[in-house]
Amino acid sequence: MLRGLAVVFMLVLHTAHGWLAPAVRVGAAETVIRTVGGMAAPLFLWLSGVSLGLRWRLRAARGLDPDVRGELARGLQLVVLGYLLRVQMWMVDGGGALQLAAWRAALPLVAGELALYVVLGRVARRKPVSPALLAGAALGVVVGMQQLVSGFPARLDGLLRVDVLQAIGASLALVGATAHRLHERPVWLYVCGAVTACLTPVMREWVPGPLPEPLAAYLAQWTPAAGRQPLTMFPLFPWMSYVFLGAALAHLWGARAAQGRLASTLAWGAALGALLGFVSWEGHRWMFTLLAELPAANQPLRVLHRVALGMLLAAPALWLYRVPGLSRLLLNLGGASLLVYWVHLEFAFGRAGIPIRRSLELGTWGLGLVALTLAMAGLAALRLHGFRRPETPAKNPILAGNSSASAPPVNSET
Repeated sequence: MLRGLAVVFMLVLHTAHGWLAPAVRVGAAETVIRTVGGMAAPLFLWLSGVSLGLRWRLRAARGLDPDVRGELARGLQLVVLGYLLRVQMWMVDGGGALQLAAWRAALPLVAGELALYVVLGRVARRKPVSPALLAGAALGVVVGMQQLVSGFPARLDGLLRVDVLQAIGASLALVGATAHRLHERPVWLYVCGAVTACLTPVMREWVPGPLPEPLAAYLAQWTPAAGRQPLTMFPLFPWMSYVFLGAALAHLWGARAAQGRLASTLAWGAALGALLGFVSWEGHRWMFTLLAELPAANQPLRVLHRVALGMLLAAPALWLYRVPGLSRLLLNLGGASLLVYWVHLEFAFGRAGIPIRRSLELGTWGLGLVALTLAMAGLAALRLHGFRRPETPAKNPILAGNSSASAPPVNSET
């Protein structure tokens, strides 16, 4: 349910950026759009950490160790998908498909990245990997990059940019591989999240340093040279902190769910989230003064604020499960969030949105937003259920206070 809300927030932000006329992006409307839409990415990172922590807890309940190899491979699959998406945006929206030379770079890149995705999937499922498939993946990426460097060097920054899929995948890979032994001591996960956020200013001063820029882009942002786009929008510092904090919170939620006390825990968490969210709001005059005098506190406080808002949303999300139509829409959007993210970009920023790009008034944009949300919910339902009629959601055993019932399954799609 929470991931479905994050998808809605994402649609609000991206369609506003892509469709609204600049003249109407002012005042209270712009503030609301930025506030609501700005919660999408933090929620996605935070909820990926929650899902990771729930998987740790589920395996521990079965007497199994965390699946470190699988978590690492699945995280890297998302990284590969992030780069595939960049190639698609170049070819479809950037006009690359109209240039023969671009195909010589794109085809081997896509083939190599798809082969690498398959290799990682087999690693995650503990199946043997064909050396020929691995060699083909490496060859495709190398040949594609060579063609790109020789023919389209100006496109390198765009294709190697670290975006939200790479951030989620790299964070899951690192946290899943290094912090899995902390799931029974979640206080250290909280510490790791806080340290990651606090180290952000230090990392920003250091990068790119001696590292190649595409690798340094995973660590932190830096000011690019004149005429160049930023190579990263979602570096691990501070974005990985959301995954640590989500994994820590999953321990509490899982324990309370087993006791039949999740609803009351989320209610108290919402109250705490409201308090922390209010205190950490950057709009306070005293907060503005504090951040001006202590800039290093900016990222930790921003992470705290967004996690607090996520806690505030958790209780309503659980109760929205009782609203049949709305819960179905949100569950579908949340269950197929990766597909919705991939497809909606073509309407918000790509060729499908060209006729209305930066030209709509608020009312028309609102109608378009509703239409796109319903269309994406339909696509998600088709992805999850095919042409079968989905079953009516069962009564939530957690809401009913039945501690012996099993909790609803956690969807694996990030």
